[in-house]
Amino acid sequence: MANFDFTVADDVDVNTTTFEDNDLLPTRIKTIVIRQHADNDAVLNDWTKIIAGAELQSGILSVTIGPSDISATSMTFNIDPNTMGFIADGSSRTYTLKVWLKNPVDPSIADAIDNKDPFSRCLLQT
Repeated sequence: MANFDFTVADDVDVNTTTFEDNDLLPTRIKTIVIRQHADNDAVLNDWTKIIAGAELQSGILSVTIGPSDISATSMTFNIDPNTMGFIADGSSRTYTLKVWLKNPVDPSIADAIDNKDPFSRCLLQT
């Protein structure tokens, strides 16, 4: 099940008449970090107690991470800038995030997280 998706576009707001602000180069992303927003629900403030792993997909390409790439407040995806992180000049790429929970979830918060969305307020950093 997908938790959310986002799109990264190259040359956003380029003037389509004069092409001002068009660098004529692709965007190449090596790292995508998804961070909690400061207003995240306090029950969900430590992702290491909740999330076992995550997958970032774009088309047929994907990167899977485990506990070592998930901190209390962020998750880090290292992606290949020549494939999954490559966005051709003037185009865009959509990424989809999927996560799975620990089994069992930390017993001290298991009941409290029921029906909560840990990604309702996140920040994206590339």
